[in-house]
Amino acid sequence: MERQVYRWTRLVTIFMLVGGGSIGLFGIAAGAVQSNEPSDVYWLILVLGTLLFLFFLSAGLFLADNPAKKVPALVALAFQIPVFGSPVFGYRIYSGLSVTIGVIGGRFDLHWSFGGKFLVWFAEEQPLSFAINLIALFAFLLLWRMPWTSEEFEAWSARVKGPSTTEPDSNQFPTG
Repeated sequence: MERQVYRWTRLVTIFMLVGGGSIGLFGIAAGAVQSNEPSDVYWLILVLGTLLFLFFLSAGLFLADNPAKKVPALVALAFQIPVFGSPVFGYRIYSGLSVTIGVIGGRFDLHWSFGGKFLVWFAEEQPLSFAINLIALFAFLLLWRMPWTSEEFEAWSARVKGPSTTEPDSNQFPTG
């Protein structure tokens, strides 16, 4: 059972980071094309968003290549956990799937999104809000529990898998 949980956690995290990172890059490209008279701050935010989504994409590919290469995926998930907003500054980024729960403008809010989005705002009429992306938080915690090195992962995999069933047991087949 433990092996199944880690396997699905890894696959869902890869899907979120690679798929959501790609969608986020397309969204940023579309925003750059459609902008009217963008400011320097706008371009700075576009470059920052592009770098973040490229990082998310590469973190997912690293995790797909080797389950022990989870540090970039953990960092990418950590970026997606907090959602913060105020009249001075706001921040939200997600890649893949987002289920946020928190308080927005003094009211409890539950919101879900699919895709990839990077939002940063300064000095806008936004209510004070704080939320947590539950999907990113759960994926982070489950991925954190997985083994850290290739050797640990192989030892854990052998331990969880149990004895090999590909070779016959000497007691199963009489010799001679």
